[in-house]
Amino acid sequence: MSTSTRRGRTTARYGRGQYPAQTRDITTVNKFLAPCTRCGCDVPTGTGYAIKPVDTGKWETRHQEPRKVDGRTVGGCPIDVDLAEVLGQDPPAFDRHMVRQTVDTMGRDIIVIPDVVAVRIYAETKKGWREFRGHADGESRKFGKGTWMYDATSLIMIEYAANPPSRDEYDHRDPDDARGDVERSARYRKGTLQHGHMAGCAFIVGESGWNFDAHWWRDHGTTRHLHPNGFPYLTDNGTAVQYGG
Repeated sequence: MSTSTRRGRTTARYGRGQYPAQTRDITTVNKFLAPCTRCGCDVPTGTGYAIKPVDTGKWETRHQEPRKVDGRTVGGCPIDVDLAEVLGQDPPAFDRHMVRQTVDTMGRDIIVIPDVVAVRIYAETKKGWREFRGHADGESRKFGKGTWMYDATSLIMIEYAANPPSRDEYDHRDPDDARGDVERSARYRKGTLQHGHMAGCAFIVGESGWNFDAHWWRDHGTTRHLHPNGFPYLTDNGTAVQYGG
């Protein structure tokens, strides 16, 4: 890929090879932080490019390819994840014993799951994600009964509602604050059980993206693939699950 700047407009061009020669202005294509079709992370304006693969005929937004500038590497996807590769693999095994619950420094509920499960959920929700700029973060496609996503998400919601963290998980909190945290968490868990909705209740994260000692996220910038998009909820009278924010 080569880039050129003319009259303040930067363009990216693919030459002959896997993709046809295409040029598109990258200073406007990512006006609304379009997600990269390779890794799923948002591509800020002016830091990516657009290509049109032969097989789809549709423009796709990508991060710039990694390159050396003054001896350091710049560009490239911030996380080492290829959505197509993840979704092309068999879904990982997942059961209730793999779910662990804790709270963060502010007493909010945290659900920690294996990395392979978190990455799979991240990739599934990123594929087909619809943005609602200015209104909400967006929503994923729906996952019906019989799919791995429906079973995995239902398991997480059931475990969240039925098995709160032990009181030891609140030892880092002020006793008065901890009591309020427990009461609020109980209301959230009851609501999840009754309405099948976890919006704002608990954050889901892969184990490598969570620091149990600090009760906080670990290296969020490089572990984004361990943080599924949005919060899960049941839809279509319980016959499907969806993620949204």
